[in-house]
Amino acid sequence: MHRTLKAETTPPARANIPRQQATFDLFVTEFNTKRPHEALNTKAPADLYAPSSRAYAGLPDLHYPFHDLDIAVTNCVLICMHRKGARRSRRLRMVWSISMPDEARWCARAHA
Repeated sequence: MHRTLKAETTPPARANIPRQQATFDLFVTEFNTKRPHEALNTKAPADLYAPSSRAYAGLPDLHYPFHDLDIAVTNCVLICMHRKGARRSRRLRMVWSISMPDEARWCARAHA
């Protein structure tokens, strides 16, 4: 689908992002409602789609067992926890999960 989308909607690229998005939207509508698909016995996906009978309840609260604290690192170059510091580069501006498995080690994991 992505190869066909690119081939039919990008040469030439539209003048701006909203126009390009409108072209993508038209393609996706046609692709899902009008074009027959060999894998679907020459039917369109919209012909076979049925909404789920179950309502989506969302995700449960997530639990991360291997960390103690989430810390957002912005312009700081020092993270402090339990009166000890861990240096981090200014380029690493993201959320870090920091834990101390024991008194001698720090464990840091970055989250996008």
